[in-house]
Amino acid sequence: DLEIVYSYLHGMEALSNLREHQLRIMCETVRYERHEANEVLYYPDDVGSCWYILLSGSVFIKESMFLPRSR
Repeated sequence: DLEIVYSYLHGMEALSNLREHQLRIMCETVRYERHEANEVLYYPDDVGSCWYILLSGSVFIKESMFLPRSR
């Protein structure tokens, strides 16, 4: 599982300045979550305590739909 997460993180432009060992350390704290359709993860005034990488499905943010990146 760590290799799958690592491959996603490694391909993210936002994390491209991190070294391999930094990404691998980050992978150790990652966990998978599965959410039902129409489930709200954040409300507009919430303070975020984590971030998500969309692996499948879609997500709506401010009336825009986002899909997972192509591998």
